[in-house]
Amino acid sequence: TRMELRLGVGVGLALVGVALLTRPWNGSLGAGEVFSILCAFFFAVHILAIDHLTREGREVEITLAMIGVTAFLIAIPLPFLAGTELLTDTGFWWEVFRDPWIWAGLTGLSLLGTVWVLWALNRYQKALSPTRAAVLYTLEPLWALVFSAMAGRESLDIWFVCGGLTILAGNMWIEVRPRAPG
Repeated sequence: TRMELRLGVGVGLALVGVALLTRPWNGSLGAGEVFSILCAFFFAVHILAIDHLTREGREVEITLAMIGVTAFLIAIPLPFLAGTELLTDTGFWWEVFRDPWIWAGLTGLSLLGTVWVLWALNRYQKALSPTRAAVLYTLEPLWALVFSAMAGRESLDIWFVCGGLTILAGNMWIEVRPRAPG
């Protein structure tokens, strides 16, 4: 059908854009490219799982499960990471939690940047098909690149610009509907 063709073109444009960003023709896959490929795989798994699980309307439970699993998985390697010796220093914690700005920041980041955003994702992603959600998620590496360039860690050359514009074109191709004649 026309919509399937429209989705196919949008997906193709987004994938070409991501390829332009990662430049696989350079002949070597660095850690960043490998992580991007793994991330794309896990995004696909995530999109399909959320699409399936949110049909029953249990967004709150799914959100809490996501936060709980993430907290558990990050706690496992934490004692072995460099710089984590501060975590056992009670003086450090006393100083940190005496500051009201730290409390305000933690509360804002926890509630708005984590709980609310994950709930909204779980609540509203089911309104999108998995294909449209996947194309929308291709904007994530584009934003990461923009912020990395603003921080001076990446240079925006012609390939990055073309890749970014192609990703945007894929998203627009799917989202902007042509007007009906007449």
